[in-house]
Amino acid sequence: MFRQPDGTDKEIVGPVDYFIHCNFADAHGIRFLCPNNFMKNGGEIGTHEVMIFFAGSPVPPEIGTNAEGQTVRWAKSGTGLCDLSLTPSIHEQDDQCGWHGFVTNGDAT
Repeated sequence: MFRQPDGTDKEIVGPVDYFIHCNFADAHGIRFLCPNNFMKNGGEIGTHEVMIFFAGSPVPPEIGTNAEGQTVRWAKSGTGLCDLSLTPSIHEQDDQCGWHGFVTNGDAT
């Protein structure tokens, strides 16, 4: 059983995906506000998130796929958010804005 925010219980059948905050060294991925959408909206209100999963992480392959259904992962370097770099570039393939950019030394451009 799973206790929902409204206090009711819900039976869980099958695997469940969930996300928790943790220290950077233990992270399997990262999510951040889309830089393109952030600029367009003039801030975080209405801005969607970009979710990235790291290469070598134990995230199931069906989570984090591209438009062709292929699993996509990024190599990370750095010790935290301030100096995070990801390779290769990121190209959103969803119904949001299609941002294509880079995360280098903690800066998403």
